Amino acid sequence: MDFKILECKHFVAPSAKRLITRTVTDYEFDLYLKGDRTIYIDSRRSDIKKGDISFRRPGQSVCSIGDYDCYILTLDFSCEKDNDRYSRNNINTVQR
Repeated sequence: MDFKILECKHFVAPSAKRLITRTVTDYEFDLYLKGDRTIYIDSRRSDIKKGDISFRRPGQSVCSIGDYDCYILTLDFSCEKDNDRYSRNNINTVQR
């Protein structure tokens, strides 16, 4: 099975001031180093803390509230996307 790494980086986000919902387009893995965040995946609530891992697959809706510090990994199993310009936080978002 072939895949392409679209993103693999350290990501720090301050406390969200508004709820941002997006549709997941690829496979996403997050390893949380610290923070206090609540994440909703397909309307299911999870409270995130240090050491937690979150996994999302294409088609799911996701939004979150709070701050966090994590490593993110985004994988494309179609191998059709351009990883030079990819950022999961800039696509398919709706701000409220």
